[in-house]
Amino acid sequence: MTTSEHMNLSPGIRENFLRILGHAYLVTCIGRAADLLFFLALFTWFSTEEVSIYSLAFAAAALFNSLLDLGLGQTLVRGFGQGTVRLPQAVRAILLPRTPVILIGVVLLISWKIWDAPPADTFWTVALAGAIQLFLVVEWFCQAWLKAHHRQPLANTFASIDSVGRLLILLVLHHVSQPLVLTQLLFSIIIMHIGLALLSCGTIANLHGQTHESTQSSLSSNAVMRQLFKSGLMFGLIGIITVVQNRVDWILVSAFSTANDVANYALANKIYELLLMGLGVTMLTLYPRLCRQWDRRTETVVNLTVAGLFAAGVVCSLVAALYGPDVLRWLWQDKYVSATPLIRWLMPFAGLATAIMILYYQMAARGMEATMLRISLFATGIQLIVNFLAIPRFGAMGAVAGMATLVLLNVAFYVTVVNRIGLIDRALIQQMAWFILCLWGLAWSLWLIPVPVVIGIAILLGAGTFLGYGLLLTPEDRSSLQALVLSMTSRHSGVGPEVHP
Repeated sequence: MTTSEHMNLSPGIRENFLRILGHAYLVTCIGRAADLLFFLALFTWFSTEEVSIYSLAFAAAALFNSLLDLGLGQTLVRGFGQGTVRLPQAVRAILLPRTPVILIGVVLLISWKIWDAPPADTFWTVALAGAIQLFLVVEWFCQAWLKAHHRQPLANTFASIDSVGRLLILLVLHHVSQPLVLTQLLFSIIIMHIGLALLSCGTIANLHGQTHESTQSSLSSNAVMRQLFKSGLMFGLIGIITVVQNRVDWILVSAFSTANDVANYALANKIYELLLMGLGVTMLTLYPRLCRQWDRRTETVVNLTVAGLFAAGVVCSLVAALYGPDVLRWLWQDKYVSATPLIRWLMPFAGLATAIMILYYQMAARGMEATMLRISLFATGIQLIVNFLAIPRFGAMGAVAGMATLVLLNVAFYVTVVNRIGLIDRALIQQMAWFILCLWGLAWSLWLIPVPVVIGIAILLGAGTFLGYGLLLTPEDRSSLQALVLSMTSRHSGVGPEVHP
């Protein structure tokens, strides 16, 4: 590929994917900030009894939601993106299998009302929390269609309305209605979701009329329904297994150790999860592109994004391992000092977990959820054995050993599979391994020879950038990256040739 071809390619990356990715992170940050403020207000303005009822209601609603979801987003984005599923088929395929789940939920709710006779406020709080999940499924369906049809910013904007809307509703009710009533809050949230679901459906109907489906599905509606249900069931089981992976260790630590150990492990584990959640926004944004037919431009976008995400995951995990405890001491003095060794040992594995996340979405885009489910089952089984053996003896550090075992097994299996199918060649796997080992060695040196925090972070960032450029990119991708940087610099400086996609 010539330099001019790279120059024609790079602005497309800058003006499309980088803009979409930046928007995704923006609305995600806004949504998480709104969630934090909502729960702070909830815990402040409602009584502890009402907060308890709210927590109970949404714990039950989360279980109901997991049965309604069943990998809805992943299966639909893939089906729409690959042209194997048309919109009318998808509506039928999503509605029919979930109707029995909804009916069973209604029967259980009524039975609970009759036999247990809960207080009216508790009953209606649970009922309203469950009703919200029905409208969320409609919204997620529409967002999946938008993502698969090159309208991710609109889908992400719709997704962020939930968090921001809940916060605004709570603030308005607090201003105009005293005292606050929990059922009034939830009823108002339902009204918001009804409006958002109608707006989403109207948007899809309008855009679908303007969208030419170049690839018509050759499958019958029944075949599409079976395909989506089977794939969705596997994704749902993977989700349930993930919950087991991330929560059974907490239960075992609480059973075999002290409350202080539980709190410190929970804090270390939450830092681990937050890092992966932040990095996961990138893969969620990239996933629709992975599901479509690739050309050279898409391949370049994928390669640069994956390499950058992997390097960022390893570097950020090591920064958290080295300097996370200092931040905790600054926030809470010595309250969570016992979390320091847990963070030091757990966080480096978040870098490896970034590789798992990258491979997970690439395999999901290729319909390999059955293989992913088998890997999850085996790795989780071994993790549980390690937890049962290590936690009673070593407490929270035993839980860290279980998490490390889980990550290492998943990495080994995922890498073996993708190498076998040719998704990643052996040379790149070796280069990724060298990248991790070099940065781990550098982090170990920074731990043995302490340097100021700012200098240490700068060293890790510089080494990660240098090694990532040299080890994780092909010569073609390096040329594309150079053209991208040159183009962006020329645009901002106002000099150099004008480049068009």
